[in-house]
Amino acid sequence: MSASRFFQDSFPSEEQCPHKLWDDLVRTEPDPRWRVYYGHCGGLLPVWLRSWPTTVSLLRDPTARTISLIKHVLRAKIHPLHQLAQGRTVAEYCLHPVLSRSVQNTQARFLSSLALSRQLVAQDSTAHAAVQFAFSNSLYALDSPAALLETALTSMDALAAVGVAEKHDMSLTLFARVIGLPEPTASIRENVAPQWQPALDVTADDYAAVQSVTEIDRILYERGLERFTQQCREYGVAEHVHPD
Repeated sequence: MSASRFFQDSFPSEEQCPHKLWDDLVRTEPDPRWRVYYGHCGGLLPVWLRSWPTTVSLLRDPTARTISLIKHVLRAKIHPLHQLAQGRTVAEYCLHPVLSRSVQNTQARFLSSLALSRQLVAQDSTAHAAVQFAFSNSLYALDSPAALLETALTSMDALAAVGVAEKHDMSLTLFARVIGLPEPTASIRENVAPQWQPALDVTADDYAAVQSVTEIDRILYERGLERFTQQCREYGVAEHVHPD
């Protein structure tokens, strides 16, 4: 949430798109006043915008992200997968034919959808603007690990900056310097999780299942971490020293 707060505090409210979900976004038209978009719109946002925006993205350790996502599904009663996930172990979740789609190399798939958008936007055609979120299901045709990884890495190269959740404070500082925004305050640099987290007894089998559905995400994360480290050197971003 603090990443969202960073962008909220960096732009006047009238310059921020109020829609944070793709389903809400596609029911509207782009407003020329909106300069910043953040939320869960996936890689198809440029198609809706009909232009290529300056884009930054946070990657997260795939194992931590997967377990966190499952906790979120179990916690959020409004989540469409909430009922289906009840009573299942992490391994059962990862191997379920429906639930697994929410954790199976999802970071690579999101970035792959961004590569698709870049190709469509490059065609300079407004005919693609009506594409629906269901179209992202076609990304699951990328069953070749090599093809998925290559497409995701190509998309990552097109990002203005790559951050990592495990270096959240440094990532926000990097974003600010790359985009040209005021640097985040100390309170925003803190990445605070929800107070209540469902308890999960994660076994060795669970971890093995997570690893089996995030193999491409693991390679992508390591490459993203390399780029993050390089960009931090280029922009003079150092580890923040927290007072005792």
